[in-house]
Amino acid sequence: MKTSQRIVLYLGLIFLRSSISTTSAFSPPNHGWAHLDRVGGSIYRTFTIIGLSTSNGHFDLTSLLKDKRSKPKEELLTQSEIQFIDTLVKRRSDARAKGDYGLADIMRDTINAISEKGGCAVTIPEGYKIEVKDVPRNEGGESLWSLQPKARVQNDLVDVANSEDENNNVNRKDVSVLGLAHSALGLASSSSERGVPIDHDKLNEIVLKAKRRLKQTGEQELRGRKAADAAFWFALSGVRDDSSIGIEEGLDFSLFEALTFICLEEIMRFGERPSCRAMDIMHIVERIAASGVSNDTFRKLQKAAAKCLETKEVKDIEDLVRRGVVEILHQGKFELHSERSLLWIWRFSTRQRKQRAFLKSAAKHWDSQTSGGNTMASTHNNPDIGTVDTLPLDWTRIFKDPTLPLVVDIGCGMGVSILGLSTLDEIDKTEDATFNLDWSKCNFLGADLSNLGINFASSITARWDLRSNVHFTVGSAEDVMDQIKDSYPGSVELCMIQFPTPFRFKDKSDEGLASVVNQGNQQLPTDAFSGFMVTQRLLESVRNTLNPECGRLLLQSNVEDVAVFMNKLASDISFETLPAEKCVEKIEEGKDGMPQRTQKWISLGSERAKGLMWSAETFLPSKKGATETEVACSLNGTPVHRVLLKPK
Repeated sequence: MKTSQRIVLYLGLIFLRSSISTTSAFSPPNHGWAHLDRVGGSIYRTFTIIGLSTSNGHFDLTSLLKDKRSKPKEELLTQSEIQFIDTLVKRRSDARAKGDYGLADIMRDTINAISEKGGCAVTIPEGYKIEVKDVPRNEGGESLWSLQPKARVQNDLVDVANSEDENNNVNRKDVSVLGLAHSALGLASSSSERGVPIDHDKLNEIVLKAKRRLKQTGEQELRGRKAADAAFWFALSGVRDDSSIGIEEGLDFSLFEALTFICLEEIMRFGERPSCRAMDIMHIVERIAASGVSNDTFRKLQKAAAKCLETKEVKDIEDLVRRGVVEILHQGKFELHSERSLLWIWRFSTRQRKQRAFLKSAAKHWDSQTSGGNTMASTHNNPDIGTVDTLPLDWTRIFKDPTLPLVVDIGCGMGVSILGLSTLDEIDKTEDATFNLDWSKCNFLGADLSNLGINFASSITARWDLRSNVHFTVGSAEDVMDQIKDSYPGSVELCMIQFPTPFRFKDKSDEGLASVVNQGNQQLPTDAFSGFMVTQRLLESVRNTLNPECGRLLLQSNVEDVAVFMNKLASDISFETLPAEKCVEKIEEGKDGMPQRTQKWISLGSERAKGLMWSAETFLPSKKGATETEVACSLNGTPVHRVLLKPK
């Protein structure tokens, strides 16, 4: 033991002489985190997970954990050792209460010295440390302690793995689980940019490498929210997550479930620490939900997150409590269609500047890597892991019963509206008055030109086992509708066109000639008749495809002039706009004020999206039918312009 540590111990023991001889004068408070205690409004818990298996019941997820687990201190120390440390901690509490911070620091240093080297008749088990929590003085001011495993106790596992990587001339960043997730997203982004289907053999090879790495290094490379980031990136890349990948190597577990389990362990490990913010906890929950994870492990994670959030300052969780998020977490009902998780998807679906740059960097990273490597044999044994369909569609193959009523989402983006409508709760599965549909007895088809969005939606369809009546395809709006019109054997009941990419705004000069107003993104379609998805031909195909008696066309946009244009175009080709149950009487400005585009539209004396046919509420029977854009608009206070039409 170093001289400085001996001095600290000696000074600490001077203050303890009387307490040691009279330890029976008070019973050591049971502030170990193995129990539930409420001190000063804070909750302290230690969570333990024993024998948690994957949903297939075979693979024990706890075998992925490489660090020592938290245990009650009563299992690791003798009663006399616990009493001795209790006395030290109580001395620190008393000193802090009296403002004697010099003495409090001596007690802290004494505890740290014992934690590191042992001594004073206390033997700390190898791989563990004493961790002291100081409750703020305005909440009671006590100091609490527990025995916690040292972070990365078995770092040698990662060191060995990294050494193997160096020997094989492999970039360490590329073989960590997070690095592999980035590679998967790069593969998907690169494929989408080039307009070609993703190579699922290569994608599944990345999944196999990730599962091998997880089994080798466990949670040690996935601290904080890294496991949640990896799950979200794998989901965005379209990973179907078949447990059979690597089964011959004993890797018969779900990649997403394993990453969720590690997130659960991380929440338990650091969620109650003062350094862990409420937003850090929510980022983990939101990204796992946005990945489409829905299993018991995620429900356990939600409940652990709720308990950790309740230990934070009131001001830090006030909005979460007000919006009912904490209660939803307690119930284990936070999911893909929760508002906060859809925001993550919206950021990527709209290619905001930061997310667009990230996707481009991922694609560049993938393209810079060598594309060689052997494709694993197991990926060829399961055709359902394979590719995303493009046109033409074989209805008897993609739907179990192709005669069921069809709901179509043209330009479906990330597919969340279809995923929501096809999984409505029992309370919403009854006949719907607006559409006269039993949603549980429909087929659902989503179409988009984005390979990235379709891969994401298709992967969740597979993981949620919805493939009997839900399908996503890559194709142009007109081509998809033409094929439905020509060959779908059932009745087409609803076609949704929601938030199409708007065209660049045009006004009319004094001479009556059209001139482009250089507002907005130059990547937008040039104008309403050049590159815009909603064309006269598309709407004519929709009209000729819909059931003439009960078929409906839903149009939605958050750009007012685009919504007015679509409605007028549909009305001109024999669609009739239906009156809204709750119509828009006045268009409210968003939180950021009225967009310049809308101001210009109004200044030209143009038609506004208000009146009897414009609905102030969603036409769909549940919030689960909302797109990620609609949710973002709702949270930002941006008006959504909606009309419902039927063929004349």
